[in-house]
Amino acid sequence: ALHAQALDAEALFAKASPAVWTVRSDHGNNKFAIGSAVAVTPSALATACHVVDGAVAVTLTRSQTTIKVSQVLRDPDPSRDLCVLTTESPIALPLVEIAPIDGVKVGQRVFAIGSPHGLELTLTEGLVSALRPKAPGQLPIAQTSAPISSGSSGGGLFDEDARLVGVTDNISPG
Repeated sequence: ALHAQALDAEALFAKASPAVWTVRSDHGNNKFAIGSAVAVTPSALATACHVVDGAVAVTLTRSQTTIKVSQVLRDPDPSRDLCVLTTESPIALPLVEIAPIDGVKVGQRVFAIGSPHGLELTLTEGLVSALRPKAPGQLPIAQTSAPISSGSSGGGLFDEDARLVGVTDNISPG
């Protein structure tokens, strides 16, 4: 995609980070998982399913705000680690624009925003390293050199225009 004026990292963070939240999944017996989520509609956030799988309760946090998740919807394609979270109380979440997948190219700069190890709103930068095709007709997996640590899974991967390229996942094959 052509960029008339790509955002610098500081401006991109200011534009995209309000849509990124920390996810806390309660699995009972004092077992919790931490991840991230990104608002894609005014009342729904996307995250990686492995962050919330098996949870008895899920909450979203950002600064001093905590929101209860009322519903976790899994992508109908079981090979995709993608879930949508809806909140218990309606709230107007700031959302991001989604980049068209055909505009994502190997070598373009991308930025990940998430909560590695629960450290809220952490920004990393990298490149799209590869677009890994799945089955015909499915969206490819965008491999990136941007560091994605535990707790960042479910956060956003953004292009230089602060558009959402993908939902991050910290699972490596093997």
